[in-house]
Amino acid sequence: MKILDRYILREMTSTFLVGIGSFTIALLLDKIIRLIEMIVNKGVGLWVVFRLLLFMLPSFLVLTIPMATLLATLTTFGRMASDREVVAMKTSGISLYRLLCAPLLFATVVFILNLFSAVYLLPWGNHGFKSLLFQLARSQVIVGLREGVFNSDLEDLTIYVRNLEQEGRVLEGILLSDAREKDSLKVIIARRGELIHDPEGMKTTLRLSDGSIHSTFPKDPALYRELSFSQYEMEMDFGGFAGNPLERKKLDREMTFSELLAKLRDPETAKLHPHYITEFHKKFSIPFSVFVFVLIGTPLGIRVKRSGKFSGFSLSIALALIYYLLFVLGETLGGKSRISPILGVWAPNLLLGGLGASLLVLEAKEKWPEWSSWFRR
Repeated sequence: MKILDRYILREMTSTFLVGIGSFTIALLLDKIIRLIEMIVNKGVGLWVVFRLLLFMLPSFLVLTIPMATLLATLTTFGRMASDREVVAMKTSGISLYRLLCAPLLFATVVFILNLFSAVYLLPWGNHGFKSLLFQLARSQVIVGLREGVFNSDLEDLTIYVRNLEQEGRVLEGILLSDAREKDSLKVIIARRGELIHDPEGMKTTLRLSDGSIHSTFPKDPALYRELSFSQYEMEMDFGGFAGNPLERKKLDREMTFSELLAKLRDPETAKLHPHYITEFHKKFSIPFSVFVFVLIGTPLGIRVKRSGKFSGFSLSIALALIYYLLFVLGETLGGKSRISPILGVWAPNLLLGGLGASLLVLEAKEKWPEWSSWFRR
């Protein structure tokens, strides 16, 4: 490897590490605040919170790795241009395409790392996050129940239990107030109840026996309804504990690469559910964006320069925002079958990649249009 390549790679690597740390912390900040709320309000342990953060990390790294690559490219070539190093290299007979060898090598390594994150770490993190969150919410329901006390940990549900057996899974003497429906208020009285957990479906069902349901209606206070039952099942909603602090992931994002591939091999499934096609190609299109950002970041970094109005950091955020807005638009249209799901996911790479290649050719031939002075100002 030439000294020039090592020089560029060393500077890109240091900026890349700073960028990936900054972008990841910035995106995690909102989640960290919500996790702190869980510690304070729900009594969640630090080890559980650390595991939740660990499971969330791959979903952010898949996005921040391309952003950090763009920042590294812009900053490196912007600094070299401002110090006249690019001019000196061109004068020595080194073309811009030759300077691009090191960034492309860097992008190849980053692409492999990000592809591994998207294919293996992301499904692992999404599935682990949802499973741990369900276990946490379930344990809160069991641990939070107290005998002879009105328990209101669940959103719009208040439960009074006379006796608890089998570590809180069997309830006796139940009085339950259910305000989840806006049009009615239910008071349920039951002799016995049992909590049934379904880890696969992420559901907890309360099976009540020998009781009655008393319903009142706020819009019609004179109306009252009573219903007796021998057995009644109601799904427990973890509400604010599991829903508001942290959002659950979609089922297709929890699937491994082989599971998605099996879905795509069924033509009927792929036709009825195009989001499987979208999710499959996302695992390749987002990591591939590092090459797009290198192509567009090299000429822009040279022209903008470190001393320009737009620093490499702010410009990288702006370009990444444009890319992800196009990506979300294409993903949405593809998921609704308005356009091809494959085209919707790859369109941002094609558009910005074509723009970056064009700017690179103009910069290499020194035929940059006059409007490039707008960037310098």
